[in-house]
Amino acid sequence: MPSVADLPGPRGGLRGLMAFDRDPIGSLARWHAEFGDMFALKVLGRWLVSVRDAAGVAEVLLDRQRVFQKDEFTAELSRLLGQGLLTSEGDHWRGRRKLVAPTLRRGHIRHYADIFVAHARRWVEQAAARGGEYDLHHEMMELTLGIVAEALFAVDEVQGVDRIGHVIEEAMAAHIQVERSVQRFVPQFVPYSAKWRIDRAARTVTEEVDRLIAIRRSRPAGDDLLWRLLEARDEDGTGLDTTGLRDEAVTLFLAGHETTALALTFAMHLLGRHPAAEARLRAELAPYGDRPLTAEDFPELRWTTAVVEETMRVFPPAWLIGRSPTRDVEVGGCRLPAGTTVMVPIITMHHDPVRFAAPEAFRPERWLDGRPGRWDYLPFGGGARVCVGNHFALMEAVLVLASLYQRARFELLRPGRPALLPSITLRPAEPVPVRVAPA
Repeated sequence: MPSVADLPGPRGGLRGLMAFDRDPIGSLARWHAEFGDMFALKVLGRWLVSVRDAAGVAEVLLDRQRVFQKDEFTAELSRLLGQGLLTSEGDHWRGRRKLVAPTLRRGHIRHYADIFVAHARRWVEQAAARGGEYDLHHEMMELTLGIVAEALFAVDEVQGVDRIGHVIEEAMAAHIQVERSVQRFVPQFVPYSAKWRIDRAARTVTEEVDRLIAIRRSRPAGDDLLWRLLEARDEDGTGLDTTGLRDEAVTLFLAGHETTALALTFAMHLLGRHPAAEARLRAELAPYGDRPLTAEDFPELRWTTAVVEETMRVFPPAWLIGRSPTRDVEVGGCRLPAGTTVMVPIITMHHDPVRFAAPEAFRPERWLDGRPGRWDYLPFGGGARVCVGNHFALMEAVLVLASLYQRARFELLRPGRPALLPSITLRPAEPVPVRVAPA
């Protein structure tokens, strides 16, 4: 059986890694185009392998998923996020998923539709009345922050939740600084400034979330996600302790806040660049007039949903999945040693011409005629660890986007393709300015 050393790939070790750090998306696209669906790069004695073909991705994310754990980059997030669904492994993760997944069933999510719509209508009314220019990314982050404050923590006042958002943002910036510098090679026991910033942020998040949990315990039962987590029990009747509640609440906060804000930002940017797609969206919304949308309207908003799905193909918020095998394992007919960093490059898969015709084009209509293969489109990950909040996120993005375009017009002031910052999520590297006016 071939070994990892037999795989094609760029040579140069650190030079290759530095090229990847400077332009990870371009490097992945270039190397896959040159070396095929699976390539390897060796850096300081350790292997980095990228796998994008459907069979290989299925092996990593599903068929042999028990052999794989999160890569070091994601595992390091546990210092901030604790042992929630994003960072935990093995039996601990499986037990947590059984507790958390039922709180995000489709029937429960319908309750939150009114929250999505109310916040979107409030934001667009205020923005249209004030006029002026706005940075879409900043504004969508603020909008989804209000949504997560009410849907997750059942609070109207976002001050404490806003503080959580800001310190998580600081910690993410510090985490990225570590990964894109020589600090990634510094042993864990050596203190450095970025590590201090992450640890300080973690302490703040712990204090704020524990405070919100204590407040929620003192109030009557409700339908918010935190209450559902408080009430969740496993087969033995055991629920989450305060640490477990905190870890899952912070993980849900990160997933429900930033990823949806990014999907909305990029969707509005793409609509601004494609007037025909925007006109079709407005035509779909015309029969609803100005009445608030509801969960019952969601299945009928097929073009709006297609816009969101196509946006997450072009600009997937979770653009890369990292895994590492705990023992030697076969992937794609090749033996990978334990400790190999295995990447599933979602953004490269989403722009693969074999999977999608005209992959660089924004074509929402492609989602009206059928679905791609199971391992071709992974906006929420795939396999056993697919995001449990995917239905929540999709409904939120669709209803918010529709509510915004019901009541306002958006003039994109910088219509070129945005510069991208591929960090933990895929973000715009600079502001996305728009002018807002009443519809």
